[in-house]
Amino acid sequence: MLPADPSGFSPLASRIQVDTQIQSLLYDTLLRLDAHNTLVGGLADDWTTDSATSYSFTIRDGATCSDGTKITAQVVADSLTKLADPATASSARALVFGPGDATITADDATSTVAVKLSRPFSELPTGMTFSQSGIVCPTGLADSKALATRPVDGAYSGAYTLVTAEPGVNYKLALRTDYDQWPEYTSKLEGVAPATINFGISTDNSTIANQLQSGDLDFAGIADDNVSRFESSQDYSVEQAVIGWTYVAFNQRKGSVFHDNIALRTAVAQALSRKGYVNAVSNGRSPVSASIADAQTQCAIDDDSLLVPEDKDAAAKALAGQSIDMIGANSLGVAGSGNTYVQEALAAADADVTLKNTDTAGWATVITQQSKPWDLTVLGANAPLLTSITRVIGTPAEEGGRNVTGADLPEADAALNKALSAIDQDAKCAAFAKVQEIILDDVAVVPLASATNELVMRDGLTVGVFNGNVDYKTIRVAD
Repeated sequence: MLPADPSGFSPLASRIQVDTQIQSLLYDTLLRLDAHNTLVGGLADDWTTDSATSYSFTIRDGATCSDGTKITAQVVADSLTKLADPATASSARALVFGPGDATITADDATSTVAVKLSRPFSELPTGMTFSQSGIVCPTGLADSKALATRPVDGAYSGAYTLVTAEPGVNYKLALRTDYDQWPEYTSKLEGVAPATINFGISTDNSTIANQLQSGDLDFAGIADDNVSRFESSQDYSVEQAVIGWTYVAFNQRKGSVFHDNIALRTAVAQALSRKGYVNAVSNGRSPVSASIADAQTQCAIDDDSLLVPEDKDAAAKALAGQSIDMIGANSLGVAGSGNTYVQEALAAADADVTLKNTDTAGWATVITQQSKPWDLTVLGANAPLLTSITRVIGTPAEEGGRNVTGADLPEADAALNKALSAIDQDAKCAAFAKVQEIILDDVAVVPLASATNELVMRDGLTVGVFNGNVDYKTIRVAD
């Protein structure tokens, strides 16, 4: 079950989390993320890091596209080159290749793909696990516009093909009978991959729970107390998964009330309760956050002392009579009751908050393109840590970057550059910690909570949850 319709089916044009869930089944990536934030081979069975600007991947033998085309080093290089091309305007480009230019070359004789970067980016191997870096086969590249909206024969490199796409109703994927490119995770996956996967659309947890109990659904995420229907049942298993994390983000551009106004941002932080937010969105089930990422995320810090303490009286003194335009998304994980909680908490401090909720795609357009005025939003992100960091600092979204806040924090930018130049993991995490500390000190964000789902699976069905995150490619049913 999905909380909203995907905005498209091409990893080159991926915009929202729903997109990535389906795309992870349609397109294989060079690497995969295993437990303990370790990397395992995907389409690449070997890889080397020569420096923070030079990487090499050896493409596994026998991999094919959904039309039988052999996945060669050149096929991989063509797809990654398309993703790296600024003209493609991929929102994930900077997360995969970093802020500089990327040159990708293939050597079919040795089955190797070389990636050379103009600027250091030590997160590139992790970027090769993102569904947005999934390899689009030649027929898909030849008709990339169609690929974004409907099934395209032969376009897929992954285990499944898209069969039907009915907005608001159902998205059907079919397992390829010739597929034999499963990654080798540390723990062996028991059972077999399902022959078909049907994704329905719903944001109503009660309806989802009813469909699970009636047998209309085999697997779904539930974000409220409806999960209690399944917790003591022998017919279902329940496991908590982190589908992302949430934090208040401020528009710091000129024209916003939060521009050059750390005192007002601090007042918002004083008015909000992380536990209050968790109670609103999951009846206390989700863990609170101390940074811009879930605590299980690699290099995330977890130190409550860095946060602005709650202080309702101080908040009211600063916020009384202040007009705030809030934009929200009507989807699980990034909003719904959470948006309402934030609005009501600020209203309790006598602020005048206008909340405009919209669908996820419309919300993303507002905050990335600045198509409408806004002051504050509840922002959602998912692994890795860089996803959140680049939403808060760096090049603004309207100038081709990912920073939706417009915050200008040169010291954080410098610390981030240090992290992205570090091959040593300890040095990298130390630099990432510095970035988070600066962001929190500026009150550029107010951490709220991890966005979680209680995964309900009927007996005989399993799915892998690595580092708190669901890997849809690991869905298995008993033989």
